Amino acid sequence: MEEVRNKLDFQGLLVVEAQGRSGCLALLWKESDQVKLLSFSNYHIDVEVNIQGMNPWRLTGDMNNIVAQIDKRCGVLYPQWLLDGFNEVLTETGLKDLDLYGHQYTWERGRNTTTLLEIRLDRAMANSSWFDLFPLTKLYNLEGSPSNHSPIFMEPVSRQKGNYRKKFHFENAWLMEPLCMQIIRDNWLDNTSNIVQKVEQCGEMLSKWGKEITGSFGKRIRECKMKLKDLRVKGMLIPFTSLRRRNSNCS
Repeated sequence: MEEVRNKLDFQGLLVVEAQGRSGCLALLWKESDQVKLLSFSNYHIDVEVNIQGMNPWRLTGDMNNIVAQIDKRCGVLYPQWLLDGFNEVLTETGLKDLDLYGHQYTWERGRNTTTLLEIRLDRAMANSSWFDLFPLTKLYNLEGSPSNHSPIFMEPVSRQKGNYRKKFHFENAWLMEPLCMQIIRDNWLDNTSNIVQKVEQCGEMLSKWGKEITGSFGKRIRECKMKLKDLRVKGMLIPFTSLRRRNSNCS
């Protein structure tokens, strides 16, 4: 790894050596004074990254958990209580997934057999401050590994000063808010602007308003989850496993 560090011209390097044929972690960084080591073990490296005026952070590696049933291919359904717990942590910390390019599963068991099981255990997650710094970052599944885990490669790409303009994203959840249609209508009825200006102004207004709305999504999601759990306890909600069994009997 020292040779890799020299080739990259990085100043910082921390390696947790492998135990036999398993493990081995490495973290490299550009400037030596930007990273402060907090703790490490055979399974993790925890550091604090110091960037003036920002509080970005990112997690990359084997999470040993999934965020949805779609992250698992074949086998029994993943325990719902584990999904709920993991998603609650992500909501509270504001962490979001980086899209994975390539094969969508990073761990497998039973390769070249009829009982092949695939799961997306390895991922990269970051908060909004980190995404603001590296908006063009891509995460790749490299595959082709003798291990049961595929290596994932993240290419952090920062914004180019003066050339980058934050991309507008319309959230479908906004359609549930009456004020959304009012903002669109007000901008579209503005007779002092042409069509292009109306579209730009509408996007800017929705982005500013939507940021305030989405800020409360985490609280609203937790409230909905509590209501669902309450319904399950009262027996008013059919478990997904029972519904799946019922549907399979009908087919």
